[in-house]
Amino acid sequence: MIRFNQARMSRRFSLPKLVRPVFILLSSLILSVGHAHEFPQNSAQIILRDGQVEVRLLIDIDDWQTILSDPSAWLTGETDLLLTQADLSSDALNDKLAEYLAGAIELKLEQEALVFMSESYQAYETGHEDEAEQGLVEFRLSAQHAFAHPKGLSVQFPASLASVLVSVVQPQYGLIKAGGEKVFALQ
Repeated sequence: MIRFNQARMSRRFSLPKLVRPVFILLSSLILSVGHAHEFPQNSAQIILRDGQVEVRLLIDIDDWQTILSDPSAWLTGETDLLLTQADLSSDALNDKLAEYLAGAIELKLEQEALVFMSESYQAYETGHEDEAEQGLVEFRLSAQHAFAHPKGLSVQFPASLASVLVSVVQPQYGLIKAGGEKVFALQ
């Protein structure tokens, strides 16, 4: 009787039958963890200096142009700028996009909205082949402010950019004399 139960138990819980569900469960966990740590393609660095704010946007231009040239995205309100085929083939396309960003980014410092000017844009080259093929473009915008020590900042990017990874930097300046030392307090 003992042998009968062991044979019955081994057929019921055979290893190949258990491996498949366990493999599927582990695979789905690994895939979901992999996507959880994926960073967005677009990133921004906001630099607060005395009297000036600079925004450096690194944008996947190909994805963004696809959204901006999609009439359904414009109709649903995903974007308020619609690029035509003439716009996409124009030499002044990046000028138009920089001008659009200057008006579409809402940045408030101490609850006061700032007005941006487009400074420049350039193709972003990292030296890595795989990143160079992604079509990354860096846009630089700047605005003036009158706050000596701002405490609060809020920013909103156009929805057409999708998710944007943002870092805020407030440089500290100090003169270090030859052979001297300066301690900077990090916050």
